[in-house]
Amino acid sequence: MEKLTYFICSWIFFAMIGLSGEAIFKGTSKIIHDIASGRGIDWELPCKTWLWSIFVYGLSAAVCFHPAAMEFIGVLQWPWPWRGLFYAAAIFAVEFFWGCLLDKTIGFCPWDYRPARFAVRGYIRLDFAPFWFAFGFLLEKAALLFTRAWPVI
Repeated sequence: MEKLTYFICSWIFFAMIGLSGEAIFKGTSKIIHDIASGRGIDWELPCKTWLWSIFVYGLSAAVCFHPAAMEFIGVLQWPWPWRGLFYAAAIFAVEFFWGCLLDKTIGFCPWDYRPARFAVRGYIRLDFAPFWFAFGFLLEKAALLFTRAWPVI
């Protein structure tokens, strides 16, 4: 039961990080777009998300950044550029998987990147690689902090 509690808490923890990251990313992107087009800045960081995001972000990060998974792969021992590339590739793979799964099960993908120039089947955007590279390190640090606060059982 303690392992299940740990997993649920890490799921919630990572879901909050994912939702916060999405709000900041989308809101900041809108601010940059507004500045570039000569409009005023909307300081509210407006964004739209989906209830599916709580499940997707929480489960994906709780599994991928679980200390046992990170230790098994040995990723923390890799030089930082390799870790960043691995994190970006893993985030792409997870995002593509969930996009396909949701599209097949509910009939649409909540995020639709099809209009973007570097979109792959509308599920991922290759031009987001630098953001995923950096965000992977944020998730790594969050996982280590979570494990320090609540040691793996």
